[in-house]
Amino acid sequence: MKYDWIKTIPNYIDCFSEDNQLIIELIGMDNYLKLFESFGKTGVYFSSSSITALKRAWAIKNRHIDYNEAARILEVSTKTIYNWRHESGVTNYNLFNEDK
Repeated sequence: MKYDWIKTIPNYIDCFSEDNQLIIELIGMDNYLKLFESFGKTGVYFSSSSITALKRAWAIKNRHIDYNEAARILEVSTKTIYNWRHESGVTNYNLFNEDK
């Protein structure tokens, strides 16, 4: 592989961002370099809006779970849970329609 020279640099892992270090730890340096060769000049972006919408739907559907516990489960603030539930004004969120 044309990037094998990287591995000859002492502590080369420290040159990567924390996110990239985590990726390298999870998939290995060789697989990371293969991804870099394939997508190195491509801006790969993952939108979180779908996940946020699902979190909101879950928080509204599970009103019986208190604000703090729901915030912990969804990894959002308690205020976010409060806002989602307050703004919804509905008792059943269509995403979780049990007739489907």
